[in-house]
Amino acid sequence: KGAYPSALAHYQKAITALQEANDLKGVAALYNNFGLIYREQGNNPKALEYYIRYLQIGETLQDNDILSSAYNNLGTLYSDQANYSRALEYYRKAFDIAQTLNDRYGVAIAHNNIGSVYFTQSLYADALDEYQKSLAIRKEINDLRGVGLMYNNIGLIYKDQLDYVPSLEYFGKALQVQEQLDDKPGLSSTYYSLGTLFTEQKAFAK
Repeated sequence: KGAYPSALAHYQKAITALQEANDLKGVAALYNNFGLIYREQGNNPKALEYYIRYLQIGETLQDNDILSSAYNNLGTLYSDQANYSRALEYYRKAFDIAQTLNDRYGVAIAHNNIGSVYFTQSLYADALDEYQKSLAIRKEINDLRGVGLMYNNIGLIYKDQLDYVPSLEYFGKALQVQEQLDDKPGLSSTYYSLGTLFTEQKAFAK
């Protein structure tokens, strides 16, 4: 995190140069980087400021890639702050763009993001519906990492409801895919999920 001030200073110089060259896409990319760094630092007001600037360039250029990315980033920022209605608003905008472009991967991501907001609010039926839709698309486009992620997420829904048999089944499916891919981040996440499941089972067995 000590590298952040240096990165921000260099980004600011780059923005000035890109603005002089009238390279709006380049400026947009750097605004997004500013937003990501400020979010990582926990400075949500500054992150919001730069995500909005990023979004505004996307609107000026009518660039759907920038718009989709900006909507997802804003959705995540509002979700972090437990402002779930705003998070859903932006995630649904990202979903609409992905649908318009027939971007199946983007649609799958949107379903997962929307499902995650529902899951955080313990709206399990809604979350499961979104995760299942994301899973179906990821299978369709052969996004195996995404398949593993969705199996884990679905397992978490059942675990939260203390429904351990299907939870264990989905975690097992996730591990099978992740081991096949040597997906270390995915494996780490699913092993952690399994650890919490077994801990809870022991606690309830006492």
